[in-house]
Amino acid sequence: MEEILSNNHNIKFILTGDYNLPNVSFSNDSDGIIFNGVHSDKVDVIFDYCQLNDLRQYNNNFNNSGSLFDLIFNNILNTPVTTTNDVLVPIDNYHPALITVLELNS
Repeated sequence: MEEILSNNHNIKFILTGDYNLPNVSFSNDSDGIIFNGVHSDKVDVIFDYCQLNDLRQYNNNFNNSGSLFDLIFNNILNTPVTTTNDVLVPIDNYHPALITVLELNS
């Protein structure tokens, strides 16, 4: 990923996953990504990578235990992420089903 982003400065990039970081939340401000919560080596690596590659985190839908495990990082501004009940598999309490719309122009 690092090589792709460093060699393609205008590429639109999205990185999603279950990061399993309880007690941590990422948000955005005018300068980039910020995090609140428990500090760890894992959080440092993710935060530094996002800062270096100008990625923001757009999922603010917490699970039933108040954690934000499923994160959506990208360099596409104003990417809405919402929960949905239109699913292919049963929803579990730790991972709400999410939907996002990406506006891409060629």
